[in-house]
Amino acid sequence: DLGYHPSDLLQANCVIWVEGPTDRIYLNWWLRFMDSNLIEGIHYSLMFYGGRLASHLTGRADSLDVDDFISLRRLNQRGVIMIDSDKDSSRKPINATKKRLQAEFDSGPGHAWITAGREVENYLPVSFVADALANVCASSTSISRMGQFDHVLALKSSKGVSIQAPKVDVAKFIVEKYSPDFSILDLRKQLEKVTEFIYRANPKVLR
Repeated sequence: DLGYHPSDLLQANCVIWVEGPTDRIYLNWWLRFMDSNLIEGIHYSLMFYGGRLASHLTGRADSLDVDDFISLRRLNQRGVIMIDSDKDSSRKPINATKKRLQAEFDSGPGHAWITAGREVENYLPVSFVADALANVCASSTSISRMGQFDHVLALKSSKGVSIQAPKVDVAKFIVEKYSPDFSILDLRKQLEKVTEFIYRANPKVLR
């Protein structure tokens, strides 16, 4: 009634839940280029939920069984969740846990973003990833086809062992050197939904 938002006293105006630190790096990079007015810690906050813990989470405020689910909605009513599809082909369905979270967040106020590719790195131009791997992992060789559903950070070490490139190091290299390409898959569409959601959560600050 007094015109204050939760963040004025205790909470952020909205929370974007991401699986891990690389998602935070890329999302802040994209939002900075999409709309420079948006500032993490003021207009939105990014929190980690850990992809492997998704089956224990819910987007409902009235969680059916507190012992079974942790309600992200009770921590903040306005939430966006970003989820890797983990699909390795176009025919593979989204699993039941991710569909449940999508339905719970989309029921509002909120939004669920399930990646159109396998994971967040599939939104990166191939040339960006290749450059990062050549600099960050110079002694290893990429073994990925870099397609929509490929694991783009898959490498073979100098000893012939299959490994994964250090995700955070690759992310930092890319965001420090390049500007985003919003034309990849549904990246622009999803970011427009996220930025609009942040604006709705900050009506007296950003309008």
